[in-house]
Amino acid sequence: DQLWGDSYSRKMADLFAVQEEIAEEISRHLQEKLVSKPAAVVAERPTANPEAYRLYLKAIQQARTWTEEGLRNSLEFFQQAIVIDPSYAPSHAGIAYSLAMMGFYGFLRGSQAYPKARAAANQAIRLDPTIAEAHVALSLHALQSDRDLQLGISEGQKAVQLQPDLAIARHALAIALVVAQRSEEALLAVQKAAELDPLTPLFQAHVAWILHCLGRNEEAWQQLMSTLDVRPNDYYTIRILLYCATTPERCRLAIEFGKKIATLTKSKLAGQNMLGALYARAGERELAEELARQIEAEVANEPAFAVYLAMIRCALGEKEAAVQWLESAERAGMGFLIIIAVEPTFAPLRPLPQFQALLRKLGLA
Repeated sequence: DQLWGDSYSRKMADLFAVQEEIAEEISRHLQEKLVSKPAAVVAERPTANPEAYRLYLKAIQQARTWTEEGLRNSLEFFQQAIVIDPSYAPSHAGIAYSLAMMGFYGFLRGSQAYPKARAAANQAIRLDPTIAEAHVALSLHALQSDRDLQLGISEGQKAVQLQPDLAIARHALAIALVVAQRSEEALLAVQKAAELDPLTPLFQAHVAWILHCLGRNEEAWQQLMSTLDVRPNDYYTIRILLYCATTPERCRLAIEFGKKIATLTKSKLAGQNMLGALYARAGERELAEELARQIEAEVANEPAFAVYLAMIRCALGEKEAAVQWLESAERAGMGFLIIIAVEPTFAPLRPLPQFQALLRKLGLA
């Protein structure tokens, strides 16, 4: 269906007036089509410089892919926007968010990502104390760098208080709550994020992931498959599917989806790194071992791969080796480790004293 049908003819100087009119009309139409979605405040004037705002919008578009390439591109566009208008707080908050996410996924070492993320978030707040996006980034920073669960939750709550209709604020709060093992509350928060922004597959995928963490695997699987019916190549939906495949039959199906990830990443090996655990669960031990050998050959250059080696070794029943790889990922400052206390993939490691020691070091126990 056509979302709007009006035409707009204005001079370039009237760019923001046109933007506000279009935003208002889109909001009205979305309210009609998505009845459960509350109206959002979309007519706030951005930076007075149209070029800075154009670069900011490009950065947001790239950041919302949550891929390595997209996040790196977003940093470039945010920085270009700041050169033009250093006083525009959302650009600084955007840098903070992108850096925090790059640290989470291991696209940057923690020592490179987190200090700059905190500095950018604090600069955004100095420029605009009411900016919710900066507290989203600080919530992620608190979990990954400060290793402070309560601070992560409080920063997420602050972001929601400042802007209740901001989906990434609800999403950040959900991540903080699930990491703190408050998964029922986390589910409500991420469902609200998906309700506010039903067109972003990541939020739908994380609804499924939290269901998976709650042991509601059938619901999680069905939600993911429904998303893949519409978006069969969505990177993060496929990633979460790989976690949720818990039977040999589903592992084999997930492997076929997982092979697509290799075509969606810059590095083929990075795209395949989650398949090893699936091969092991599907009974394909030799394939799992071969992929583990390939990853081990690259882990010195790609420290984030240590997490996926841990997954493979855990699936193969090699628990001590799995913990050793997780410890290696911790030394590299990979933020992704915040999920290991709740992700069922790592459940076999929980009785091990060295795993419990790692949880304490991460602030998760």
